[in-house]
Amino acid sequence: MEDVMKRTVLCALLFLSLCVCATGKELKIVTEEYPPYEFLQNNKFTGFDVDTVTEACRRIGYTVNIQAFPWKRCLLMMQQGKADAIMSLMNTEERRRFLVFPKESLSNEKNVVFTSTGSGVKVKDFSDLKGLRVGVQSEYSYGVKFDNYKGIDKELCNSPEQMQKMLSGGRMPVAVGNEAVNLYLNKKLGLKPITILYEISNDPLYIGFSKASKINSKDLAEKISKALSDMRKEGLINQFKKKYE
Repeated sequence: MEDVMKRTVLCALLFLSLCVCATGKELKIVTEEYPPYEFLQNNKFTGFDVDTVTEACRRIGYTVNIQAFPWKRCLLMMQQGKADAIMSLMNTEERRRFLVFPKESLSNEKNVVFTSTGSGVKVKDFSDLKGLRVGVQSEYSYGVKFDNYKGIDKELCNSPEQMQKMLSGGRMPVAVGNEAVNLYLNKKLGLKPITILYEISNDPLYIGFSKASKINSKDLAEKISKALSDMRKEGLINQFKKKYE
């Protein structure tokens, strides 16, 4: 009788384990630290886009496993199907070749031209960038107008941190990037203060699902879009953003 009971208990535990495995759906999401959108704090990812994605995935029955890599590697992982999704990025024609984007965005990115305070550089239009060495991040999009504008001498940087240090060290007179991110990093790194010169774009940022992953990227994009739409109507996405202001 005791052996029968033991076998019964073991079978019950195995059944429960199988049920958990069957229902425990997890999305592997890659990104680069991009405070205040997504960043590591006490070995845990936080930020308003992290909060938004985590809640949207919860609503459609998924947990998230967010990992940080250099941005170029993140994009390569998407092309190779080594991760399920990437955040937060612009929806471009080139990226649509290997990613499926929801209709609903996560947030917005305001890209600006900035310089070290006191540099004397003035930029009031794209034409003012001609002849200047402009710091940009490798593999990033800054909007169609800037990306396609001819005559800009671009200094490629691997990360916003590297860009900040190069600007502060005089490697280039101006740089381009997200306003919120660069103001945050400039203060955190203790570098020369920066001055915002010119707004070049204000575009939506998305989560993108890999076409090469084993997930049903189109179905997930549709479900996430519905969840994001509901959250936006509820005012929840705006609440997440205010937490980090």
